[in-house]
Amino acid sequence: MDSEKVEKLLHEIKKDIYVDQELKKQLKETFVKKKKMKFQRRSLVSTLVAAAVFFAVFFNYFQIKQTNASAFNIQNAISFLDVGSGEITSYTYHGEILYVSIKNQGIFSYTSSGYKKITEETADSLSHSQHTNSLLFSQNGGIFIFNLDTKKKEEIVSGGYSQPVWKNDENIYAEKLMENKTIIVEINTDSKEEKVISIGQHPSFNEKEYKLVFERDGEIMIRNKTGKEIVVDKGKDPNISKGGSYISYVQESDGFENVWISDFNLKTKKKVTSNPPSRENPKVGLYKYHSSVWSSDERTLYVLKKDEIQANSRIMMISLSESEVTSKDTVIRYLQALLVRDDDYAKGMMENPPEFLTYSNPSQIGYKIINVLDSEDRATVTAEVYWTYTATPYYKISTYEFELYKANNRFVIKGVTEKETKEIFDLDTGRIQLLKNGQIAEDYFSLEDIPKSMLNSENIRISSLVLAQSGNEIIFSLQEMNEKKPSNVSILKYNIKAKIFSLVGKISSEQGQDIVIEKMSIDSTGGFVSADVFDGEISRVVVADINKGESAGQFNKTHTIFWQGNSLLIEENNEYFTTLYKYDPEKSIKNNF
Repeated sequence: MDSEKVEKLLHEIKKDIYVDQELKKQLKETFVKKKKMKFQRRSLVSTLVAAAVFFAVFFNYFQIKQTNASAFNIQNAISFLDVGSGEITSYTYHGEILYVSIKNQGIFSYTSSGYKKITEETADSLSHSQHTNSLLFSQNGGIFIFNLDTKKKEEIVSGGYSQPVWKNDENIYAEKLMENKTIIVEINTDSKEEKVISIGQHPSFNEKEYKLVFERDGEIMIRNKTGKEIVVDKGKDPNISKGGSYISYVQESDGFENVWISDFNLKTKKKVTSNPPSRENPKVGLYKYHSSVWSSDERTLYVLKKDEIQANSRIMMISLSESEVTSKDTVIRYLQALLVRDDDYAKGMMENPPEFLTYSNPSQIGYKIINVLDSEDRATVTAEVYWTYTATPYYKISTYEFELYKANNRFVIKGVTEKETKEIFDLDTGRIQLLKNGQIAEDYFSLEDIPKSMLNSENIRISSLVLAQSGNEIIFSLQEMNEKKPSNVSILKYNIKAKIFSLVGKISSEQGQDIVIEKMSIDSTGGFVSADVFDGEISRVVVADINKGESAGQFNKTHTIFWQGNSLLIEENNEYFTTLYKYDPEKSIKNNF
């Protein structure tokens, strides 16, 4: 074989070798030549080659043990992004950014700082390049590349194509409808040349493993470099994780769709969703699942779920972990699901769930785990749950006892018993009082007890209140009711032992209209209070530092969900999405959920 043929063969082999671009960049920075180095160039090159060979052998020999899919536990599975207007047609995840396409609206990027429309185009399928800052998408039978830097769109092919994914920076895989059957083809993005790979649809490719996963006749297939194909499982919509360790897919059983994950080596698999029965037809599942997408750490899975009855779509984030989900974790997940009104997820943790779990009034605004008693396969968890009524001086602390048992390596809630109640509210007597288990236990104060200097109007009422977890302070709002000018709201605190009132802050209208406090909630330290405010037709959340008596943050078009420790979970409603955020008032940091 002559040198020219050898060179050509080596070049072809090089194109098929997976290259970790990030590692390549790091190595380049690590081994860059310093000005003061006294090593000879030839010596340095020899050393680096030897080191490269050594590390290649070392890491192939001492590989980190891969976690089996069956060993994963679902730490959480909360819907964090809903679409208020339109339908999610496709989405993808890359570099801590979620790209979402909404029908007839455009493609948006979603980060901790919010969402941004990046193009008016909408996509039937969507993926991000691992090599360039560009999106690959299909639209009405054509395949396009959209450069995120230049905002330019380039058409690759048209007519009967869909579901494109990157093979490398020069080639893509896609499904193509041909003679009443769907085939998978490989297309060169420059020459537009294509070749048939196999019969099937919905391709997903991993450069590291150099294997193609796709669907054929209701089965998930893996095709290796030599063309050998093996069956993973029954299912549809396969997706390979970024590291090449796992495959996610949707599988239907007796009318119920669920998302499964499998090891790439097919050793184990696991179901990671729990699809409840439809309220209209209990013989079928409430949700249809689509387009699972892996994060880069292979421990987070994003899933698109559509409610077939209400016809709305949400993106759910499933957090996977090797750690065991304890009885305490189970109760926390259950209570958090109720707080975000994800009843179906909460019901999946119960043995005999009731028809309804959440109500508009009173509504849950927080929780605290009090005690945990575990035995080998049984557990009792005691928790406090906090409730309020909309725009009413009412606050309730319910102490619940959760009985759990272990089945199939997870805890199931067998029963929930309310053991004790404490209620603070106005019993139409003009006074704020404490009731314990329905009996008056203490009389706190009335409007007449508040210093006149703190009252800005004669026509005023107490609208919302909360009790600090220390039990020493009541935080409440005074609602003005003026007919001739916009009303304001004052937030005060009352020290129960000292019987002293002090001002926390004032909330004024930004719209020149009357404002109303819908509800208030307090963090676990008792240092910050949040208030849901309706300013005319605009909803906003105001956070105040109780001790300093000053503002600690304000967010428009939002509602509070609950305090998670020292962070406030906020639901933001904008033109296109309803999203969840966490806000740390002490650090003034807002992050996505």
